[in-house]
Amino acid sequence: MNDIEDALIKEIYSNSLAKPDETLYEHTKLLLDNFELLKNLGYLNSNVNDIEEILYLSCLYHDMGKINPIFQQRLKNKNKFDKNVEVGHNILSIFLLNPFLSDKSQNENNLIRCAILNHHNYIENFTYLDTENNEELIENNLLEINDKFLHLSSEDFEEMIDKTLDFKTIHEMKQIQKTYDYIIIKGLLNKCDYAASAHMSCEIKNDFLLNSLENLNYEWRDIQNFCIKNRNDNLVIIGSTGLGKTEASLLWGADNKIFYVLPLKTAINAMYERIKNLVKNDYDKKVAVLHGQTDSVYLKELDNDTTVKNENEKFYEYYKNTKKLAMPVTVATPDQLFDSVFKYNGYEFKMATFSYSRIIIDEIQAYSPDILAYTIYAIRLINDLGGKIAIFTATLAPFVKDLLTKKSSITSEYKFKDFEYKYECFLSEDKRHNMKIIEEDLNSEYIIGILNQHVDLKTCLIVRNTIKSAQELYNQLQNELDSSKYEVNLLHSKFTVEDRKQKEDEILKDGNPRKLNDKIKIWISTQIVEASLDIDFDIMFTELSELLGLFQRFGRVYRKRILKSDIPNVYVFTEISEKQISSPYNSYGFIDQTLHNLSKKALIQKGDGIITEQEKLDLINQYFTTENLRDSEYIKQFNQVFNKIQNLTPGKMELKDVKKEFRNIISFKAMPINIYNSSDIAKLIEQINNCYSQMLGLEKEQRNAEKLKLIKLQDKLMDKTLNVNISDINPKNFFTVANEKIYLTEKFYDIEYGLLNDELVDKFDLQPNSGGIFI
Repeated sequence: MNDIEDALIKEIYSNSLAKPDETLYEHTKLLLDNFELLKNLGYLNSNVNDIEEILYLSCLYHDMGKINPIFQQRLKNKNKFDKNVEVGHNILSIFLLNPFLSDKSQNENNLIRCAILNHHNYIENFTYLDTENNEELIENNLLEINDKFLHLSSEDFEEMIDKTLDFKTIHEMKQIQKTYDYIIIKGLLNKCDYAASAHMSCEIKNDFLLNSLENLNYEWRDIQNFCIKNRNDNLVIIGSTGLGKTEASLLWGADNKIFYVLPLKTAINAMYERIKNLVKNDYDKKVAVLHGQTDSVYLKELDNDTTVKNENEKFYEYYKNTKKLAMPVTVATPDQLFDSVFKYNGYEFKMATFSYSRIIIDEIQAYSPDILAYTIYAIRLINDLGGKIAIFTATLAPFVKDLLTKKSSITSEYKFKDFEYKYECFLSEDKRHNMKIIEEDLNSEYIIGILNQHVDLKTCLIVRNTIKSAQELYNQLQNELDSSKYEVNLLHSKFTVEDRKQKEDEILKDGNPRKLNDKIKIWISTQIVEASLDIDFDIMFTELSELLGLFQRFGRVYRKRILKSDIPNVYVFTEISEKQISSPYNSYGFIDQTLHNLSKKALIQKGDGIITEQEKLDLINQYFTTENLRDSEYIKQFNQVFNKIQNLTPGKMELKDVKKEFRNIISFKAMPINIYNSSDIAKLIEQINNCYSQMLGLEKEQRNAEKLKLIKLQDKLMDKTLNVNISDINPKNFFTVANEKIYLTEKFYDIEYGLLNDELVDKFDLQPNSGGIFI
């Protein structure tokens, strides 16, 4: 089955072009090579009956319609497709394969037909087949093919057409789209086709991870041994910081295909570096990072790699393998993977890949209700398709566990199986947090009073719920603290790419308890420090949002140390502005009222003093139940989103629309006007546009080298941008560079404060270009 065996097919394919520089035989052979690769790796799902034969035939016949003389002539003449003359090759293919499928069942034949028909979605394929006006054009195209290649009798020719245009056949194909078999066959057909077109392997074997872990020579702890023992099961693991959750998760994934899902780019980049250092050599064939700035990460990676001889070739191969999900281990954001729950045209490619993968989901408690809905829907579907899921988290609410296993009460195309998993808690007995509860607003006077009482303090973390309040506190402490003793820093999400990266690097260095500082380092931040930042501060002051996020914040203090003092190292301020609370009467709020009230009640019940890992878990289990949250806005939003995606018809959305909807808050790439007005930016934009124009005029072979130069220039420009909300921009105010739209924000940007509201610019008495805007 590793070659095109039928003599007639081989002859026809050898004398037909798939592309201007490649025969149909050569292209199909590449698909079949990738089919063999999937089979040899053990990635063909045994849940699909006769999957090897069905996928093989789908690959063999998927482009048969390209033998159409009309297509061949158009290809040679480099003409555009004319819908009045030519029928799409994917549509013609499902007619032409009929004479070759006589020994298959009707259901199997229709599964093959449906996968081939929809492996392209240039038009509404079923609408095209259902439209009587198209029958004559279809027949004319098929007659051209028959006269040149097949030489069927008129009776056999009519039968070939009738088999496909039969109402029952079309109806059955439409129904097959709703099955798991279709998702896998169509997705794997796309996977083989994409790889063949890119002249690459659709998968790279993971034969290194277990060996890399064993080379650490660690004595595995209980959490890691549990994951080794239960590799063939879905897992939900609660584990304290410092017990080795990362190693445990990778030991569970073992030498399988792995996707490691984290909510923030910062955490993803850190995990990517960690795994890259673990596997050492040939990292570009082993581990990938997948988020909105993958190309930037890889460019910087290759710039620092002195062993790279051909940067252009290595970049494109690495980037291509990452985007086509061919890498053995991929660390990614949820939106890069789970956008497939919207069932857009082509979503089956990702879902079929997940059907033989291990999905590790970290920090699930950090998800907003809509992202949680997408993620849980994806978990349920992946589980049904045959993939395995492991959730690793420091905190997990009972209501989330209930949502994972809840049976749907609404109509759906897919009836989920039970999600069965093994659950275990691994909690540290070390005392790390002494909590002080303050039933008032977080304020600088209280913070300064506590700071002055500490003798041996080196680092302090302050977490606020909003960027504006973080900026205001930064301004206050800058003015009120002795600068010879304290160094105050600010980190939030509205810094430019390069400034945020620099600040993230600095907080990682400052948050190292072994580092000797000449000053007491104070960092003011927002919830972006909650997830997976490996920092270990001496003391923290934080506003309360809700319990799950709060206990994640706790993990940034005494992360790897045992508390020996009776002095509190975590101060929690329970009172927050009503504007932050979401309710039916406040659509701008972002903290669920029910979650916040339950959290405050739980903390007051616990009271001041040492709080152990077990006590944190007990509070969550006691208060964050399904019953307590039944009427919350959080659960209402979760159900609304989950029900919406569950009832989506496959193929009704386009990927570009999904990308906009998937994000919790629609964000826009923007450049502050005071940066844009720099002469250096004007020069950079000119360079980019010149490079882009030059690239368009080159032949394909030469274009890649020039494109890499363009990407590097664009990356420099993107360093000066940040993600903003719709309220931060005027949609009519933008500039275009290399055919890409970048919005301008009139709000003032300062290198210390980030993007500022006008009232704060006046309040802080900042002048244009203050703070130092260095290009």
